[in-house]
Amino acid sequence: MYGGDQLGLEEQVLDVLERWDRRLEIATAAWAELTGGEQRRREAELDADGESDEWVVVLWNWWNEARLSEQEQLRSDVAVLARALWGAAADGRLDGPSEEASSSRHLLRALERMAEILGLD
Repeated sequence: MYGGDQLGLEEQVLDVLERWDRRLEIATAAWAELTGGEQRRREAELDADGESDEWVVVLWNWWNEARLSEQEQLRSDVAVLARALWGAAADGRLDGPSEEASSSRHLLRALERMAEILGLD
C-alpha cells in the first residue's frame, strides 16, 4: 500500500484501537464484578470448548454481548486489523523474537480465528 491507502489504513487502525481500549476497560470492569466462582466457571466453560486464546475469548465475548450495530463494527474492526497485520507480516515486520512481533503474530492468529467464527472472507 502506498500514499493515501496507507494513511487511510493507519487512521482506521487508530480508530479501531481507540474503540478496543474502551471495550477492554468495560470488559475488565465487568469481569472484576464477577465472583471468583463465576470467573472460574466461565474460564472452565471456555476451556472445555477448546478456546484458550485470550484474544479469541475477549473478541467472542464482545461479539456475543453486542447489539447488531456493534457486531457489524466489530466485524469491520477484525477485518481492518487483520489487513494491517497481514501487510506488516508481508513486509517482514512481524518476523523476529521481539515482544512486539510476537504479540502481533498472536493477535493476527486470533483475528484469523475470529474471522473464521464470524464467517468473514
